[in-house]
Amino acid sequence: MRDGKSAPSLATIEIEYELPAAIALAKSGPWCQLLLHSGTAWIHEECEAGFISIEALLADKPLYLLEGAIDQARSQPGGSGAMPSGLQATARKHGQQPLSARLLGHRSVGGHTWLHLAASWVNDCERSPSPQEVFELWLPLRDASGRPQVWFHARGC
Repeated sequence: MRDGKSAPSLATIEIEYELPAAIALAKSGPWCQLLLHSGTAWIHEECEAGFISIEALLADKPLYLLEGAIDQARSQPGGSGAMPSGLQATARKHGQQPLSARLLGHRSVGGHTWLHLAASWVNDCERSPSPQEVFELWLPLRDASGRPQVWFHARGC
């Protein structure tokens, strides 16, 4: 509560079946910057207790790109490179179908984390893609608001 009004609610994301977690954008000593539904807020909290890095959450899980993420895909980490060849045309062909992915690694460029992904239009929950159906891309971990651009099926397939 602040001045008799409720504080803005935290934006959360499901990390296990019906287990939501706050989205931490930054840590500085005992302070955490958390994503709100509108903006961000710093709270004085021991961030290490219960903190799981997003890279650790995404490792070794079948992933999918969230809405709008495909527009940020690049052939190299950083913001100015071209989209991987043929990706724009195949994205139009597949419409709103989600892109499945697997994390190959990550790199920090200009203070932003970029994910190296092996991606496919094949739904990993239905079948494993053939090598010809898989392509590599780089994607910024977060969108402009700080929300992750890729996630996993927290409730399974």
